[in-house]
Amino acid sequence: MNEFGIRLRKLREEKNESQAHIAKLLGVSAQMVSKLEMGKSKPSMDALKVLAVYFDVSVEYFLGLEDWKAKQQQQYLPVLGEIAAGTPIFATENIIDYIPRLPGRPGDFCLITRGKSMEPLIMDKSIVVVEKGITMKKGSVGAFIVEGNKAVIKRFFPDYFGVVLQSENPNYEPIVISKKIWEAECMVLGRVTNVILDVV
Repeated sequence: MNEFGIRLRKLREEKNESQAHIAKLLGVSAQMVSKLEMGKSKPSMDALKVLAVYFDVSVEYFLGLEDWKAKQQQQYLPVLGEIAAGTPIFATENIIDYIPRLPGRPGDFCLITRGKSMEPLIMDKSIVVVEKGITMKKGSVGAFIVEGNKAVIKRFFPDYFGVVLQSENPNYEPIVISKKIWEAECMVLGRVTNVILDVV
């Protein structure tokens, strides 16, 4: 295995994640993740960025150029792009900026909101801080991937039949997702822990 594959597998197993979960994160097949770990395929730069943010390491770490987490990512949170507060939009996972980490506030990355469905809690063009790897509680505000590759921010209401993603603004209809579709095409990016208003 190459250096990237060794480190990807090590981080994945430390986090107790399956190859299928990493595949969904990258938008590829589980077989492709297996090939990446075995050194039979090379990751794209976009994939490297997504994995670096997800595992909280630097791209250089994956390439074998350093053996510690990036100092920049320890002090700053990456801004990954836009997320819809309204109609779902295509997810963009490239790092577009960094903002200082807020003292005492948990978070792993930031997203810029677009839309008014979460007003007045979250205004259009705010930055939300998201903490990944957290079990979502009923009614929590989170960031989600729906319909395979579209990102939204909503309140989370699971039940036996599936999930309802509820807007804060009563003028917007909830997104109702069956259990089968939720498990096959959707993913929790994380829980929203803080909102930074009027930054864009």
